[in-house]
Amino acid sequence: MSTAPCPYGVASLAACCGPYLDASVLPPTAKATMRSRCSAFATGNSAHLFRTWHPRTRPSGEKRIPPRPRRAASSSGHERGRGCGVGDR
Repeated sequence: MSTAPCPYGVASLAACCGPYLDASVLPPTAKATMRSRCSAFATGNSAHLFRTWHPRTRPSGEKRIPPRPRRAASSSGHERGRGCGVGDR
């Protein structure tokens, strides 16, 4: 796992959302799930988005979720850790 910072928080991706994104462990709370989904969106991890999307409302196949290009947090005008609207750490 990379030592790059997590798009959601101030820790490295490996220490923050990384274990959730690579499916090593499940997020323990709804808040952790939403934080990991924010990080997945920011890093283009469509597999995690698909895994954590309720089957009743998600598209029929993972291929229908287009990959997004990765952008730096500052390009959207948000501070690191505040761009997802999920709350503070």
